[in-house]
Amino acid sequence: MTKNCLIEIQPKVPAQLLKSFLKGIGCQKVNTTVNTMLETWVDFEFMGCLFKAHRDFEEWRFFADNDCPPQLVEVLAEKIRTAEKPLCGWWVVCKGIF
Repeated sequence: MTKNCLIEIQPKVPAQLLKSFLKGIGCQKVNTTVNTMLETWVDFEFMGCLFKAHRDFEEWRFFADNDCPPQLVEVLAEKIRTAEKPLCGWWVVCKGIF
């Protein structure tokens, strides 16, 4: 089971571009596990914790493994928010952990 950390990236960004971006900010083991017209899942590791990114329709939402400390989710959100984006118009919303 995972926590919904609700980091969102909008607008729709292709999975390959997101994967390259994640690798560029230090994420490891970045793999696409599902890639269909309706949804995409990308699994990755950040500072020893497992995360999943899920895209349906327009936005990416990020989920952290239950063992991941909330502070690490905040570090990842800040890294995504402040990193140079490979595509104009990206914005990130971090709504907290549920």
